[in-house]
Amino acid sequence: MENQLNFLSSKNSIKRKNIMKRVLLLLTLLLIINFSENAFSQETVSAETGLVKSTLNLRQLAISFSPKQLNLNSALLENTELNNFLSSTDKAAIKADPDFDFFITMIVLKQYEFHLTKFHQPFDLFSMKAGNAGFIVQSIVELCALPPETRGMKSSEIITHIESNEKLKSDPAISEIVNKINTIKK
Repeated sequence: MENQLNFLSSKNSIKRKNIMKRVLLLLTLLLIINFSENAFSQETVSAETGLVKSTLNLRQLAISFSPKQLNLNSALLENTELNNFLSSTDKAAIKADPDFDFFITMIVLKQYEFHLTKFHQPFDLFSMKAGNAGFIVQSIVELCALPPETRGMKSSEIITHIESNEKLKSDPAISEIVNKINTIKK
């Protein structure tokens, strides 16, 4: 009888250990999922309302973008962090972010600067609409209010858009890239 009780007690102990292992595994998975959902966003508290708002790190992603390929999609693919962000983030959330105009403008400006530096001319962005570049190209078309029938759009057209947008025109990071472009064009 005592042997049977020890056997049952050890069986219960094994069951408890298995349950604890499963619970720990489940908690670990939940933490990983939660971390991955928040990897590209940060929460800030609005000074006016005191409410927590979530903003994407669009500004930093755009500033860190450094194209090294003629094709915009190839340049995005080389920038793993930016490409992963674009692949895994809801496009509506990106468009709703207050830094969206800056983000799209900066990426296209940097690509334009690369074109001028390496090839001494702008290139048609419409031919570069594969993958995540399609989102960038479509967004810049919307920002620049180009007619839908436009079949070609040189990256140089972004300069016109900036000059008509005071917020973008006065941004120091954008002004720096525009100044570099103007220097290259001389």
